Amino acid sequence: MLAFDFSATFKKPSRKELLVKSLKHPSVLLLIGANLVPLIGVLFFKWDIFSIMLLYWLESGVVGFLNVLRMIKINKSMNSSLIPMFIVHYALFMFVHLSLVLIIFKPNLEVVSSGYNAFLLVTEYIGGILLSLFFLFVSHGASFLYNFLWKKEYKKISLRQQMLVPYQRILVMHITLFLLGYFIVWTNLDLNVAAIILLVLIKIIFDALIHVVEHHRLIFKRH
Repeated sequence: MLAFDFSATFKKPSRKELLVKSLKHPSVLLLIGANLVPLIGVLFFKWDIFSIMLLYWLESGVVGFLNVLRMIKINKSMNSSLIPMFIVHYALFMFVHLSLVLIIFKPNLEVVSSGYNAFLLVTEYIGGILLSLFFLFVSHGASFLYNFLWKKEYKKISLRQQMLVPYQRILVMHITLFLLGYFIVWTNLDLNVAAIILLVLIKIIFDALIHVVEHHRLIFKRH
């Protein structure tokens, strides 16, 4: 009689296989696709490093806005001091973040008249990156609808834990991007297209991996 190895048939996938499968998930592919749009801006519309860093600052605003919606869903109302506390603290964080972007990555003054103040200057740049911001908003919004609402992630996390989620994502990724971006400016590579493309690609890798960690935790569990 022939022996049949059932263990081979029902062998659990390795972490590597789970990681590859998760990276092929539609929500991850949508996130990667949205993050590829800035490459078009760099290659064909002469986006500089300030445009890229400003876009990522605006994306942080999208992340914060959706986190407020997540907190409201978890709490089932606005009736919690943690929600306004997060809004105020995150707004201060966004202000400091923008200040650092303006100081370190100094926008190209040639794109506006000399009479523009800092606010109008940022507004001018925002107009050029709105389409890319829209795709990033769609990506994060789709993840919110599918993972958080449809897959009911809100049942697996507390309000206090959710309040800290954006910082866990932003601190790791943006500190890395700031250091790399500062190095690019310091070495006078800020007009080098290849250097800016490298910055964008590193951000894509960070985004995809952080997304997998947040929404596909099975990969990191022992099995």
